[in-house]
Amino acid sequence: MRLITHTHTVFKPYARYWLTPIIQMCNQVFEKSSDGLNTFLIDTIVILLSWNSVAIPSELDTMSVQRLLEYLFLNCTHTNSLVMKSNLDLIKKLIESWHQRIHTPTLIIYKLISDPDIKSKQNAIGLSLIGILLANKILPYNEINDLTEDKFNETLLKNMKNSFRNIYAAAAEVVGMLLNVKKLKGQSNQRLLEQLSFILKWHSGQGLQDTYVTCIYSLQKHYPEIVDKTVMNKLMFGLKKLYGDFKMECLEALGANITEFESAYLELKAAGILDILIHKDFSIRCVALRLLHKLLPQLTHEQLFEIAQVLSVDGPNECQYWTLEISKWMYDYITQQITSEKSISSKPISEPFYHHVREQLLQFLSSKNEYIRVNCRNFWCDPKRLSISSHHRLIALVDQLYSIKTENEYLNYCTNFLLERTTHNPDYNRFIFENPLDKCIFQEFPLVCNWRQHHHTYMTPLFTLQSQSTNDPNKPNIMTVDPVHYMQT
Repeated sequence: MRLITHTHTVFKPYARYWLTPIIQMCNQVFEKSSDGLNTFLIDTIVILLSWNSVAIPSELDTMSVQRLLEYLFLNCTHTNSLVMKSNLDLIKKLIESWHQRIHTPTLIIYKLISDPDIKSKQNAIGLSLIGILLANKILPYNEINDLTEDKFNETLLKNMKNSFRNIYAAAAEVVGMLLNVKKLKGQSNQRLLEQLSFILKWHSGQGLQDTYVTCIYSLQKHYPEIVDKTVMNKLMFGLKKLYGDFKMECLEALGANITEFESAYLELKAAGILDILIHKDFSIRCVALRLLHKLLPQLTHEQLFEIAQVLSVDGPNECQYWTLEISKWMYDYITQQITSEKSISSKPISEPFYHHVREQLLQFLSSKNEYIRVNCRNFWCDPKRLSISSHHRLIALVDQLYSIKTENEYLNYCTNFLLERTTHNPDYNRFIFENPLDKCIFQEFPLVCNWRQHHHTYMTPLFTLQSQSTNDPNKPNIMTVDPVHYMQT
């Protein structure tokens, strides 16, 4: 086996002949050894998985693969977290590569999530394994006489009552994945949702709101439908009382289904969404910006102007990106409003609204982030906003793109906008020289190397001539000669 491991590329073309005996050998090692997973077995399984592009186990090997998977599930746990993570990665790769031959070891998984102690982390490995199966669209249970689906789901949901945040959050995310996979497979979620509602009511009745928010946040990652009107109202009510990561999770959960609810902006405003836009925690601000970006088409003229006045162009790249996207949408909206003149009532605030958004977009042209600058520049270069005619564009640059706030950068970006028209010239992509130097034909040119010797007198300073004339009595003194006569000579 060591020979195959060290020369696996040689054996790869014949993988379909070697898979069956090697899998059986791994099962025998598991049966006879009490050490669990060791480096020899891990290396062997990795070699089998590396042959995935050539061959996978046949249907006749389904039982052997099932036994191997069960052994891996049973021996995945380890006291060292890094080793356990490596074992999980191995199982994940095996299920991804051989998912056609995988059948869920329901009883083993059930035992791995059945620890009733809410102050224990023993069930974490079982939740991780269920997540791996669901990520590959494999349900974590099969029909077994002694273990019904309701009993399995009830045990899984009990993990959402665990005292540790990473456990109940992982359990909630797994439940969300389970709901999503069942929906994709066309199975009913009604019974599971009924069981889930009891757990959520239990969390809602607790003194701390953060556990409820974390569970909803984890559930909606894969099943956004969980955020219905009742859940939305509870999240809105608790938004002001939350801080840090819990506030961010609450906003993320609200964004899952926010467009389905009327008057969502008014409720968010009452919950302090505008204050969050100037929050010092940029991660929370970024989530709020994404949330408002989804709501833009539903907002009124006054509400949009209200948001525009609070927006800030500073912050990290992600905050700048979403602020830019909101400003771009608002600019197109307000220019359309002004040109169409459909809404007479909005005229008094249309002009200040327009100038405010325009100045924000101009400030993004001098952003330190290159992607933001290019994104904003491309937005302005669109023919809808700047004319393709150089003459009209020059007038627009003076009329539309000047602002006192960006005066220091005005010449910089205006020059770029003018030169941008050259990129549309048919000759823009042509090379300066038609042929490279190694293919050019050169012409011989006679070069006189002693040019300096022939013309050195023209380069000689006048004071040297004067010194020479004083030494030679036959030559006149240059200082006493008529300048005109001297120049003629």
